[in-house]
Amino acid sequence: MNINKKLTGAVIIGVVVLVLGYFAVQKFTFQNQDEPATVPKEDTKSDDSNSNTASSTDDNSKLKIIIEPVKNTSMPNLDRPIVIKGTASAEQKQKTEEAIRKIIESLRKDSKSYNNWQMLGLYRKEIEDYEGASEVWEYMITVWSKDSVTFGNLGVLYGSYLKDPQKSEKYFLQAISLDPTSFNLYEQLYEMYRYLLKDKAKAIEILQKAKIAIPGDAATIQKIIDDYEKSTR
Repeated sequence: MNINKKLTGAVIIGVVVLVLGYFAVQKFTFQNQDEPATVPKEDTKSDDSNSNTASSTDDNSKLKIIIEPVKNTSMPNLDRPIVIKGTASAEQKQKTEEAIRKIIESLRKDSKSYNNWQMLGLYRKEIEDYEGASEVWEYMITVWSKDSVTFGNLGVLYGSYLKDPQKSEKYFLQAISLDPTSFNLYEQLYEMYRYLLKDKAKAIEILQKAKIAIPGDAATIQKIIDDYEKSTR
């Protein structure tokens, strides 16, 4: 096996490791735009059912969210051009393009692969093809409609990269309704409210809901609230 094949293999293994991260402990990227965004986990969900409402258990104020029906979306165009932006070397860009093409070829053979679609979305975001990433993930939520990971990825994409706080909020709230005990989802939505929308009331409110939904993390969440209050006095 020559050096190029080893390097290509290393890139693919690296992406798989990222996919296994499932919202790895990474901050939302409003404070530092160079930090990586949400990374999804490897998951083989294939539940096609859609729910119109969802809620988390809550003693005082229930988090009830109406999930808007997603219009039927056709499968993303696998012939979409691969244009790699950024400052990576020509060699690294070539390796990235080869990895993307391998994923695309796999999807041509099996278009029902959750993992490959998720990896394609990640790669599209990585090469700064945000429209392409959105196209992939918005297609995924029509197929895997109860997958909080993809809704969360869209929340990050629209907030941190496409700067659309309304869509970011919508997708984060949908993700939380599907996984109401995910600390990372609440934290990322809080940071979107704080740094992009600059809405203190909403930022505090979502953390208060998180305290109720995740009592085991109540102390950590309260510290975030206290630090935020101190910084805005």
